[in-house]
Amino acid sequence: MSQAFKAVVIDDVTLCRQLLTDILEDRGYQVKSYASIKEFTCRTGADERCPNEHACIDIFLTDNQMPETTGLEAIESMLGKGCKLRATSKAIFSGAWSQMERQKAQDLGCKTFSKPFELSSFESWLQEQEASFSA
Repeated sequence: MSQAFKAVVIDDVTLCRQLLTDILEDRGYQVKSYASIKEFTCRTGADERCPNEHACIDIFLTDNQMPETTGLEAIESMLGKGCKLRATSKAIFSGAWSQMERQKAQDLGCKTFSKPFELSSFESWLQEQEASFSA
């Protein structure tokens, strides 16, 4: 990569969070990782809208099942506040997807991965995203 893409990883499971972070860093990304959505510093206050003209991150990865909220709820909140994240640049991981959750993720434009996920499938998705960044 000629430029360093920015990514956010949110997962309450340390091993999963570290694996995703390592994969992205090995690909040259600048990565911020969090154990909780509450730690995610890009979030604005409850009444605030995103003040940025462009997306502040290129890839957003989150676990769906976390103690304080789901990844789907976090993405809905971000988008509701005017987040400029590209529609296809979001991926959600879960070990237990319901059909309703998968449909909601699809409606939000998220790629879904089931835990444990196949590394080659995730890396293919990343390649697609990287190709679209330069297009």
